Amino acid sequence: MMNPIYSLNDKTSVSVSFNNHGKTFNVEVKAWKLTPTKWAWNVYVHIFDGHRLFESNEAILDLPLHGGVTFDESSSSECLNGDLRRLCKTVGCHYMHMRLQDDYENCSPLDGIPQEIEMEAQGLFRKLERSE
Repeated sequence: MMNPIYSLNDKTSVSVSFNNHGKTFNVEVKAWKLTPTKWAWNVYVHIFDGHRLFESNEAILDLPLHGGVTFDESSSSECLNGDLRRLCKTVGCHYMHMRLQDDYENCSPLDGIPQEIEMEAQGLFRKLERSE
């Protein structure tokens, strides 16, 4: 189980992050408040310089993300990994696909990560950990 970090972004959006850190990557599950009762769920992968996939945009874009990559910030930028600022590439996916019958908007992060999302995030973590 990932440990939650709750943060209030502004008066209308609350994000809840669940992180699992490797030495050279981070898998993050994030829930965004859409309305007072509806949530959007995302999984993000932050690959830091030093990971063997960092140099391969194709390999990063081929990661097993739900419904494929829907967020790509593959240009190198500085990200925080613990207390260290490092170059990183970020890709992500969302869980609002009608064709995949996603039904997570009523799942509050206060009740934990929906099981399917957590399983996919943990699988992604293990895959990245094996390739470190």
